[in-house]
Amino acid sequence: MKKIEDLQDKIATILEAQGWNQKDLAKYLNVNESQVSRWITGESVPRWKYGFKIELLYESSA
Repeated sequence: MKKIEDLQDKIATILEAQGWNQKDLAKYLNVNESQVSRWITGESVPRWKYGFKIELLYESSA
C-alpha cells in the first residue's frame, strides 16, 4: 500500500534528520516504542493525532 510506504519513508526521514531512534520518536509522541515499530513495519497506522504530529515533524525535517 502506498500510504503505508509513505508513512515508513516519512518516519525514516524524521529519524535521520533529527538524529533520533524509534525510542526518541516514541517519547516525543508519547506512545510506546512498540507502537512506532508497528508503524514502521506496516502492521498498523497511527491515529490521526499522531499522524498529524508525524506530518509536522516530516515537513520540518525534509
